[in-house]
Amino acid sequence: MEIKLIKKQPDYNRATFTIKDATPAFVNALRRTITEAVPVMAIEDVEFKNNSSVLYDEILALRLGLIPFKTDLSSYNVPSECTCNGEGCAKCTLALTLSAKGPCIVY
Repeated sequence: MEIKLIKKQPDYNRATFTIKDATPAFVNALRRTITEAVPVMAIEDVEFKNNSSVLYDEILALRLGLIPFKTDLSSYNVPSECTCNGEGCAKCTLALTLSAKGPCIVY
């Protein structure tokens, strides 16, 4: 197996590399490990006040939960390591509000 670093961007915490002569199972395990080890801020709890769209609340919540937010890692704490013990404070949680009237596409 050969791993070659193509580009490293420390400013963006990003790296590009190629892996040769490895099984798909190994590369997939590596991908899952990297994805799990990198802290990502994402939507966890969704509360709907009035959903008049054709999509069910659960489907919208699932789609919203798949959106990762770019965040400066020094500006927030991982909830399990926060001084509030994961209760939810301004250092480890973020509250967002989305309001749209349609028909339209919300970006």
